[in-house]
Amino acid sequence: MTRHELADAMLKGKNTPGVMESRAYYVTTGIGALCRVCGLGAALVGKLDGDFHKAEIEFEAAGGFDMDSDEPTIFAEFLEIPRSLAVAVEIKHLNGLSIEDIAKWLKSSEGEANHV
Repeated sequence: MTRHELADAMLKGKNTPGVMESRAYYVTTGIGALCRVCGLGAALVGKLDGDFHKAEIEFEAAGGFDMDSDEPTIFAEFLEIPRSLAVAVEIKHLNGLSIEDIAKWLKSSEGEANHV
C-alpha cells in the first residue's frame, strides 16, 4: 500500500458509519453499532470496505490486544506498509494529530517513500 492509499484507507475507515476516532483503542467495537479506531485501525477498516467487525476480528486473531503484542507490526503486515511508517502514524495520532491531519501528511510526503 502506498502512502496515498494508506491515507485514503484511513479516511474511508474514519468516515464509515458507526466509526469513531479514538486515541485509546486500536479497533474495538463496543455495545451497539459503534467502533472506536486509531489511525491504523481506521486504515484497516477502510481497507476492508468499512467492515469494522471483520477488522476487529482479524486484528485480534493476529495477536492484537495481547499484553506482549506489537501492534505496529500487526498493522504493517495487514496494510502492507513498512513498520516504521506504522510507528510514525501511531506516534502522530497519539501526539494529537487527527486522522485527517495524518492523511494530509501522508499525501504531502508521497514522493518520500523511504522517508518516514
